[in-house]
Amino acid sequence: AIKKKGAELEESKKQSRFLRMAFGFLTAGYTERSSAWECVIMIRKLLMVVISVFLDSHASTALATWTMFTFFLFHHYRKPYASSAVNTLESASLLVITTTLQLSSLYNDDVAGFNEDDDISIWRYLGFW
Repeated sequence: AIKKKGAELEESKKQSRFLRMAFGFLTAGYTERSSAWECVIMIRKLLMVVISVFLDSHASTALATWTMFTFFLFHHYRKPYASSAVNTLESASLLVITTTLQLSSLYNDDVAGFNEDDDISIWRYLGFW
């Protein structure tokens, strides 16, 4: 019975090593509590694709801005990477993307012919900052 348990334990360790070698790239570099963070990144990318494909220009810019800002806050709170430098770099990149999306809404309004007196345009800007 003891030999059987030992053999099962050894087989389990081999399978565990195999799984770590096969899928370790998905969890490498993350903290223990954030080992599935790659899934969060894939969800963020999927949301951005869905937003950009299925919504019109103004709605997609607004929703994409809020989506990126939400993921920025989530990342900043969670700090999923083991390296603080990588956490800082990712936070900065998400903030730059959010800011770029926000500033692009100014360009979109200018191209569409909106002006500063337009109530919709004013409320749109107040909603973001």
